[in-house]
Amino acid sequence: MLRVAVREGQQVRQGDLIVQLDGELLRLQQESAQVQVAALEKDQARYRVLAAADAVQGIQLERTEQALQTARIQLANITEQLGRTTIRAPFDGEVTQLLVEEGTVVGPSMPVAMLSDPSELEVLLQRGEVDVARFQHGQAVQVTLGDLPDPVQGTVHKHRPPRRCGQPLPRAH
Repeated sequence: MLRVAVREGQQVRQGDLIVQLDGELLRLQQESAQVQVAALEKDQARYRVLAAADAVQGIQLERTEQALQTARIQLANITEQLGRTTIRAPFDGEVTQLLVEEGTVVGPSMPVAMLSDPSELEVLLQRGEVDVARFQHGQAVQVTLGDLPDPVQGTVHKHRPPRRCGQPLPRAH
């Protein structure tokens, strides 16, 4: 890993850089593949002229075209891998946890950070009958969560009367 660009608690916007992985080896492979593609394109052009003049067998042109196709596929794969060395925020939110630090070896599909979107936070509270009566649909509320220093602003979307003793839980279908 080359660089961690954020810190825990930081607000990020969609597309902001989270982590930049070391892509130097991939950049070198990409340059090599680009040189190979360029050389094979020149060979292909030469063999087309020679094959048209019956100066070489068509099989040589065919082999060069196959090698060129393979080289282009390799270049596309390397370019795609190089694009994955830059990890960006997929949505606006807050970095709630960094799972790596600079120097960490990161493998494919390994999470590097946890992001949350506070606007999508849903809290389920279980309160007594007296407390439930104080809440109304659409009411603005403040909720204090664990170790967070500031309360979270929210809106009551649903509330149902408390379950009576012996009453079955609602079933989801």
